[in-house]
Amino acid sequence: MPTRIVVPEMGESVVSAIVARWLKEDGEAVAPGEAVVELETEKVNLEVAAEAAGILAIAKPAGAEVQPGDILGTIAEAAAPVSPATETAAPEGKTGETRPGGAPAAKAAGAPPLLEPRTPEASAAPPAPVSTTSAPETPAPRSPTDARGEERVRISRRRQTIARHLVESLRTAAMLTTFNEVDMGALQELRTRLREATLTRHGLFPGLTAFFIKAAVSALKACPDSTLRSKGRKWC
Repeated sequence: MPTRIVVPEMGESVVSAIVARWLKEDGEAVAPGEAVVELETEKVNLEVAAEAAGILAIAKPAGAEVQPGDILGTIAEAAAPVSPATETAAPEGKTGETRPGGAPAAKAAGAPPLLEPRTPEASAAPPAPVSTTSAPETPAPRSPTDARGEERVRISRRRQTIARHLVESLRTAAMLTTFNEVDMGALQELRTRLREATLTRHGLFPGLTAFFIKAAVSALKACPDSTLRSKGRKWC
């Protein structure tokens, strides 16, 4: 009776898996304890080993979704090897047959065929010319993605779980946006005055981010953490 390869229990929260790849080919011989298939779950990848020796028969191909208890394949017992002497033995009652003229007949399996004698004319005939021109090679068809240099790779179950959680958090988390109006006239004027000097010295046009960083650094210097603790204040 064939031995079944079953999807094992993979934890409390893991209810399904994907057949990542088969480590053995269909019809290949396997040994007991040898890993035959790799399963991919949301948490880890695990290998399923063969419980008996025999010939593998795949039931679930790579990429199929399976659950604990599903049959991935079976292992059938290998047939007993046939002795070479048995294969080449002549059938009973056929060993004594002879050709007309007393020549023994080659009835045993694997016996070479009798060669016909060559005539002098056939021996003197020149060999047939051999063509040295090879047929042009036909290029293999290329997939549409090869022209753009792209390769499509199946996303793993763990990455699918991460993406699903990120989308879920974006949908359920509270999003808050605040707007504060600030007069930027003086900053824009300073930025215009420093434009030529900055371009000449650094080759860059001064942006607004540099001024924001300068203001944050100045505020931290004016209100260091030690000052906030000594005065019992949370901010300046």
